[in-house]
Amino acid sequence: MNNKLTMKAKLFLSVFVLFSFIYCLSLALKSGITSDAASMYLEAIDMANGNWLLHGWTLSTVPFYFTETLWYAVLIKIIGYHQSPMWWAPVLVYTVVILIASLLIADKNNKVIGVLALLMCVSMPSPLASGLTLAMCIHVGCLLSSLLCVYLANKKNSIYLIAVLFISSLAMYSDPMYLYTFAAPYLVATGIAVYNMKKLENIRLILVIILSVVIAKVIS
Repeated sequence: MNNKLTMKAKLFLSVFVLFSFIYCLSLALKSGITSDAASMYLEAIDMANGNWLLHGWTLSTVPFYFTETLWYAVLIKIIGYHQSPMWWAPVLVYTVVILIASLLIADKNNKVIGVLALLMCVSMPSPLASGLTLAMCIHVGCLLSSLLCVYLANKKNSIYLIAVLFISSLAMYSDPMYLYTFAAPYLVATGIAVYNMKKLENIRLILVIILSVVIAKVIS
């Protein structure tokens, strides 16, 4: 968290994120598992058993490999095979999305009151829609990668830019939606910033985004 935040603000963020996880988990447990999610989990089990490149599988045009499937495989490798992660693991990912969004808001003005705007995102996974927001294989990993890259890019540091390049390349290969959730809008916004302020770090960020698109195309 932002070191400039007060202890009270950090406590507020912690409670908010914990509440988000508990609330979303209570909704997810009421939902069934879709065929797409079940298929992804079987892929993750096969990867955890040693087939990391998924030989013998025919993947769709949206493989979700690095944004979701790989992490479920690592989780299975650590804790073993259980059905329960199909419910709580996507909720954990969604909670991290809320956490990073909270940090972006708090970092902007060192205040946490704006985090209340995220209540809509927390309440969005209603019992009816939880299967579309708190499940595997529905682009939440892409949103997590997008917000993480925004957070790292704001650090204005070469090391963080390398991390953005790495994450963006893998995310764009795994989920083409990443082009619309981060790459394209951030490229436009950064281009405008370069035109208005002519800052070197903005030019470097443009190059990083373009290079990540090229790398994603090469490895796809």
